[in-house]
Amino acid sequence: MRPLRTIYAVALSVITCVSPALAADAPRPPAEISSRARVAPKAVSRAAKPAHVEAVGDTVFVGYTPGQITSTNYWSLRAGSGAGFNRPPAEGGMWGWNSSPHGDSLQGWWPIREVYTTTSASLLPNQRPWTAIDFGNNANYVLNTGSASRRTFGVTGVWHVDAGANAGAANGATWTPLGGSSSAWMGLRRHGDTQYVDPITGNPYNADVLQFNGANPTSPTGNDKGFPGYGSQMDQMLYRDVDLTGAGGTVTISFKYRTALSTGRTTASGTSVGWFDKDPLAVAAGNFIGFSNTDVPTDSFMVYVGMPADNTFLASDGTTRPINDPQRRWFSEVLQSVAGHYFELQSTAGTVGTTTASYTLSHAQVLSILGSGNRVRLVFRVKTNRGFDDENLSYTSGGVGAAIVDDVSINTGAGPVTIGAFETASTINNSTGVTALSAWKSTSKPPAIYPHVSPLNTLTWDDVHGPPGSPGVLCDMSGNVVVNGNADDNNNAGDSRWLSDREDASAIVSPTIQLAGPYDQPGGKNAIGLTAANLAVTDDYYVSFDIYNGLQDPSTYGNEYRVGVQYYPVNDKNGRQAWSQITYPSFEEYDPVQECTHELFGAGSSSASASTSRLAATRTMGCTSTTCVWHSRTCRRHQTPAPAWRTHGRCPRATGLRRAISTPWLGTPSEESSCCLVAVTPPPRCSATPGSGMVARGLTPILERIRPPAPSMR
Repeated sequence: MRPLRTIYAVALSVITCVSPALAADAPRPPAEISSRARVAPKAVSRAAKPAHVEAVGDTVFVGYTPGQITSTNYWSLRAGSGAGFNRPPAEGGMWGWNSSPHGDSLQGWWPIREVYTTTSASLLPNQRPWTAIDFGNNANYVLNTGSASRRTFGVTGVWHVDAGANAGAANGATWTPLGGSSSAWMGLRRHGDTQYVDPITGNPYNADVLQFNGANPTSPTGNDKGFPGYGSQMDQMLYRDVDLTGAGGTVTISFKYRTALSTGRTTASGTSVGWFDKDPLAVAAGNFIGFSNTDVPTDSFMVYVGMPADNTFLASDGTTRPINDPQRRWFSEVLQSVAGHYFELQSTAGTVGTTTASYTLSHAQVLSILGSGNRVRLVFRVKTNRGFDDENLSYTSGGVGAAIVDDVSINTGAGPVTIGAFETASTINNSTGVTALSAWKSTSKPPAIYPHVSPLNTLTWDDVHGPPGSPGVLCDMSGNVVVNGNADDNNNAGDSRWLSDREDASAIVSPTIQLAGPYDQPGGKNAIGLTAANLAVTDDYYVSFDIYNGLQDPSTYGNEYRVGVQYYPVNDKNGRQAWSQITYPSFEEYDPVQECTHELFGAGSSSASASTSRLAATRTMGCTSTTCVWHSRTCRRHQTPAPAWRTHGRCPRATGLRRAISTPWLGTPSEESSCCLVAVTPPPRCSATPGSGMVARGLTPILERIRPPAPSMR
């Protein structure tokens, strides 16, 4: 009998094991740990606390471990076992979020706003505006924290100077500059192409800025995307100011452009998606496009000239607000568009070859949009809908991306003056120390992100078994936790102030976990302490964690959660290596009882050849309610008796079924199939309730090597 070999990572825990029969298979969805492939969990009463014992045997834990930061281990990850690992208050091999490496309380985890896909056929696009958020602007991601930890995997704006196919390596780009040696491009290069880098964020303009967008790919390779190209639900703007002092007549604007935009859109009930034109603060005519299923927009290239928005802007909700981040703006923060001080010169859809456009404004029109210092602002904008772009199997721009612009000129009567030749990278300069009179600006505002770290003792705790640490409480939650709620709105799930953020899908994604060599450290270990023997898994990856379910009752609050995995390498739809899309199970978990429990999931390692992995935990909301909190803990293994893992409601996402009651799941096929017994009416859109709904601590990736299950347990 081969020993059980497990590698646990701390905080929210993930465990991994690859079955020999699946080693060469295509990626498969994660499956919750069950007795079909492992030992049967025992039923436990709600009053009985699971035995949280020290790991035994050759169990190995992987996660945050103090004092392990090196040049190749930025987030201080370490694999190990025994004293100092896996058991609070020790932090070894566990993301407990009680320390702040590099000043970062999230210990390298990424809070992410995921694309919202839960829907209802009875609602029009404007009745579910949370689906219309510009999720593609995750490309411009930045942590909304203090300057010390404003981490980002994104770029300030996707528009950048690029040479396309004439670059040092084309790498799939098929377009050539419209003039000179380079042009302004609204597109992203493929994974691994680092020829063009944002000097502000230090990240390359490539597919990795959208690596967390879009879950559960259709393609068996694990990635439906195909870059170079452009993504779904993006709103990307390129702008520059022009000083018109002394201009007493007409003003002519000329430029070259090319587009490769999809004309596809979905008009079916329940899946059609609108968009916000100026900002997402009001679902109102003139701002929201999509008041019917057939009124939804297609991908568009637009050109405007108008009055600049400088330090403040008039928002779509009628409120004058400060521009808090001048590098990342909505359209209403670029132009004073809500006040009507602008002209749309052009709106183009579809594929258009290289074309020269020219527009002339009368003197009266110019006077109506002059801002301070006699300035007007010229804006090139690409805005895209959902599902018809290079992130999906339904369309390809063929390596062209969304749009290309070049040779921009202004003529105030003395002849054209070129203000945009885009021959050098500095033509677009997003530094706040350089004005838009001196350089072009590339901008976009990412969606709001909610998960954050908070001390448990500052949050609402309504566990039916008592306060944290009580004998009847079914978890070990303590110290700091990750709250999956909005800190600016009383830790509510979603945002009670704006309808566009009323319902959301918010995730936390772990730092990269190295599941491969080089094994060049003492003892034949890799940079985080794993050996080749540790990684010779034979079944699956698992994740374990403590979670406080303050709102995970879908029939009351509309909230559920799920745990997934992202892995590398896989092939995208063009056959090129990339990260997989996050893969989740086909069901979501919930617990109608307000309680803290310890959970264990199979994370579904899709390939034995994966060299790196990330964990993801997501809360999906069907109405505004109390918050969710993740408490990081590691996975554990017990030899004898069998572990008393508790599971709760589990239902296929597509059916809309909900579990009627919360009874222990024993793992037999009949009991599993009876888990979802009744269909319930979707919960009403409830008003936000303050509190802490879903809290988690102790996330850990775990690699487990177990003997093949007996046939009766498969």
